[in-house]
Amino acid sequence: MRTLFIGGSGFIGRNLIASYDRGDAAYMSRHSSLELEDKGIEHILGSVTDADKVMDTVKDFDVIVDLAGIWDEKEQKFMDVHLQGVKNIVAAVKKYDKNQKLIYFSAMNTDFGASEYYRSKRIAEDNVYTLKNGLVIKPSTIFGPGDHITDEIIRLAGKKLKKFPGLGNLAPLHIDDLVTAFRAVTDQTGTLYFCSTEKMDLVDAINIVREKTGMKPVKSMETKVNINKLLQKITSKGIGTYDELMSLSLNRFRETTFVTRIVKNLKSYREYLENYLSQNYRST
Repeated sequence: MRTLFIGGSGFIGRNLIASYDRGDAAYMSRHSSLELEDKGIEHILGSVTDADKVMDTVKDFDVIVDLAGIWDEKEQKFMDVHLQGVKNIVAAVKKYDKNQKLIYFSAMNTDFGASEYYRSKRIAEDNVYTLKNGLVIKPSTIFGPGDHITDEIIRLAGKKLKKFPGLGNLAPLHIDDLVTAFRAVTDQTGTLYFCSTEKMDLVDAINIVREKTGMKPVKSMETKVNINKLLQKITSKGIGTYDELMSLSLNRFRETTFVTRIVKNLKSYREYLENYLSQNYRST
């Protein structure tokens, strides 16, 4: 059974694909990965937004994993990558009618997030559900060597902050634990939540960094005002983008997480972050 990863050159994709034997997986992406090239994994140059390319490529695979996604709209639009991309894949799967499996990596809180990022993901999920063999995976914060979130937390920790909203649990999940759980979902359909049981919000993570770098801790600020207005105010101060802060503001923990069915000893983000800081920073 061959698996195609679309958008597989990113952090999650590289780690997932690396767990496959050469010949069992390929990835279609606008960019190649040296790491995957060294493993002999086939790279197919292309974009999920190219309907003809998707249609031509999908036919040769039994499982299609859609990892294509963007954090901002600097180069591409959310609706183009997240929604139209899924529509292109679904159209191909329906045309070939070979019971191919589509696994779509969405995001936690698509039902609650008010930003265009979440809206595009939410509608994309609806398209996956039109397939008889579709699966939506909703991951929480994913960490590990080369992740995005640790750099972002360190950046935010360096800002001139005294107070910051006490936001939702990040429920951070190590990439190795995600990979292990993912390899067990071949027969699943519907929706699966991928998160850890570790309790840590953004303020907790920021203060781990600030303690290590000799900065005063940020106070967790409880607020009863509209979260959208608060995030817009924070964004206006240049602390981060609205979509980014919205993503970090919502609770990512789900008691029904699929991961704990497969992985019994989840890796701790607190330990990971403290070790990372010890290796790269000195207290002042």
